[in-house]
Amino acid sequence: MKNFAVLSSRYSVEQTDPVNIPDDGGFRDLRRDEYRNYGSEIRFLKNYKLFPNTRNTFLIGVRVYDGKTTRGQGLGTDGRDPDFSFINPDALEYNNYTFYTNNYAVFGEHIFQITPRLSFTPGFRYEYIKVDFDGYFNSGDGKLIYEDRTNTRKFPLLGGGIQYLINDEINFYANITEGFRGVHFNDMRVENPNLDVDPNVKDSDGYNADAGFRGQIGQLLSFDVNAFILAYNNRIGVITRMIDDQPRLYRTNIADSRNRGIESFVEFNLLKAINPRAPYSLSLFSSYAYIDSEYLNSEFKGNRVELAPEHLFKAGITFKGYHFSTTLNYTNTSSQYSDANNTESTVTGNQGLIPAYEVFDLSANYDIKNYTIAIGINNLLNTTYFTRRATGYPGPGLIPAEPRLYYLTLAFRI
Repeated sequence: MKNFAVLSSRYSVEQTDPVNIPDDGGFRDLRRDEYRNYGSEIRFLKNYKLFPNTRNTFLIGVRVYDGKTTRGQGLGTDGRDPDFSFINPDALEYNNYTFYTNNYAVFGEHIFQITPRLSFTPGFRYEYIKVDFDGYFNSGDGKLIYEDRTNTRKFPLLGGGIQYLINDEINFYANITEGFRGVHFNDMRVENPNLDVDPNVKDSDGYNADAGFRGQIGQLLSFDVNAFILAYNNRIGVITRMIDDQPRLYRTNIADSRNRGIESFVEFNLLKAINPRAPYSLSLFSSYAYIDSEYLNSEFKGNRVELAPEHLFKAGITFKGYHFSTTLNYTNTSSQYSDANNTESTVTGNQGLIPAYEVFDLSANYDIKNYTIAIGINNLLNTTYFTRRATGYPGPGLIPAEPRLYYLTLAFRI
């Protein structure tokens, strides 16, 4: 049994008008979230024999979750300090809502070890999700609109996988699983000068499947190569619309989407290849993913799915010897779009292309008995790049990535 709770709050004071509109001072916007979430999950696992010389595993479980989020947005102070006080705490100017979530689920999984080399693993999950909220928002003309909405869903999610051991070091695997992306609080109500939401947005569903080979050859080589597809119906995403000659993002059900491609990882121990008894190791490793993503219908047919780069490549080298190890990492990510329109640029910076970038990182560890010293440099060459175009905090606009960053960690093990 696992029990958990989240009892916390989050306040943010901000000015989120588009960056091409001057900030004339005055009261700032203040957002407040209060979280009171509780949950419990119970799992029962049993190993038993169904066929000679094989061990099967059965798992069943239940999950119970109850959540309450109080969310409000109003005017904060007009200073420059981090003051998280509302001007009118009992009558927030923009909105004030209470969201409730109840989630009950039963799930199960079974590993059927058909032969010592072949196994089949089916699984299921049945979900009950109830979301309701009540509160008000400002319609823009000073009138408060009160809402009380409830959304209840009941549905199963099925999946399964197979694994075949070709030999003691290499195996073939394949999996397929249904997916679900539910409407959440930010899809129901948001007050943001850069973003609107569709009040009729609906849940998305789909599936994920992959198949590949993985394993290792002695101490010299380890690898994993697979092909995959991720498909969604009525994918929830963002498009760009022009409102009063200003580009604004709109979150809605865009269209059916599909991401497909290949993923690979390989690591080769160079020193072990030269001398299997070498006390040191020098490993070369790399991973590569090709992602072909597109919308399949509607006016966005053929457009790339937002935030889905076509190429992801990582490579590096690791040296290990006695108590010391060091790694140099290289990352290369191709360009990607921030909306389904595949917008190249806008005057606000909230939409547009996220250009390709490459980054080097360096790290080292040294162990002395129960102590570990770790040092590193992220973004070794101090590359200027960005990976986000935010509509709210910490934006709006494009958010620069971290510059060169040094860190030092000291650890002690008892």
